[in-house]
Amino acid sequence: MKKGIKQFLAGMCAVLVMPTGTVQNVLAKESEQALPVSAEKSINQELKLWYTSPAKIDTAETNGGEWMQQSLPLGNGNLGNLIFGGIAKERIHFNEKTLWTGGPSSSRPNYQFGNKATAYTDTEIEEYRKLLDDKSTNVFNDDKSLGGYGMGAKIKFPGENNLNKGSYQDFGDIWLDFSKMGINDNNVKDYRRELDIQTGIAATEFSCKDVTYKREHFVSNPDQVMVTELSASEKGKLDLNVKMELNNSGLEGKTTFDEKNQTCTIEGKVKDNDLKFCTTMKLVLTGGKLSADEKNQVYQIQDALLCKILLVIISLLVRNQLLAKQICDLVPGLLCHCLRRLSRIRGRCLL
Repeated sequence: MKKGIKQFLAGMCAVLVMPTGTVQNVLAKESEQALPVSAEKSINQELKLWYTSPAKIDTAETNGGEWMQQSLPLGNGNLGNLIFGGIAKERIHFNEKTLWTGGPSSSRPNYQFGNKATAYTDTEIEEYRKLLDDKSTNVFNDDKSLGGYGMGAKIKFPGENNLNKGSYQDFGDIWLDFSKMGINDNNVKDYRRELDIQTGIAATEFSCKDVTYKREHFVSNPDQVMVTELSASEKGKLDLNVKMELNNSGLEGKTTFDEKNQTCTIEGKVKDNDLKFCTTMKLVLTGGKLSADEKNQVYQIQDALLCKILLVIISLLVRNQLLAKQICDLVPGLLCHCLRRLSRIRGRCLL
């Protein structure tokens, strides 16, 4: 009985995560499969979200939520992706769950880690009880009158101003530019992008000039790595530029290239609290040539058959300033941890 309930709930959750938007949204099963006759059978059958047009790749993060409604989400462990399925230009958006503002910093010397400096008085407790019983629309964090959620709420978190606790931060993008191959939105056939709910693999596939191009993406929790594989049905048909960049003005970082090891690294910090981070992208080619254009901060790939893109991210999330300083003194840099994580993956099925 419990097993049946779990399987039913899993099926319902799979449907609820389906994006919505202006593109043709179709939740489909393969045509040769019969319609499910029970929740248990539907879980065992192949289940995919698939679309016949790309998401809006250049949509601003704050523009009506279209980036969230149309892109395909991947996530495992600390890491997350949004795959847009662009044709001439693809956007792979990435995030890491420990990248936050707030907490201890030089601008908040008296930060109390969310604790109230003094105990609540009987009068304060009684006032909170009355507000909870009131059930008015602005008791909890749903009042937008001051410009954002929670800003005008009467009940706030205990201790200090809510803003000191910070917020989750957007990270960056990997841009894949295929325009020098002559591919555009009007000359491709059989376009399809999909997310396989069972395997957690997102894919984009289409054909152009009798060549089939495929892109597959997944995130590995044990390895804490994001993986993208680009392929063509004929040798020497992959020509593209690859660029990794931050997309958040609240972050600052320095980009470096190591052409010998085919890596690109951004080392930086969150401006608000000096939280340090490092993200390294590694390219692995089958055939073809790779060169770095450091002036434009891109890798150029020519005449490849396959290209794998691996991405690892590490942040130094420590909510104690003294401990953070001790760790920074002991660790030469976060880059070595990124490279060590990539080296553990070498020789395995990912490569």
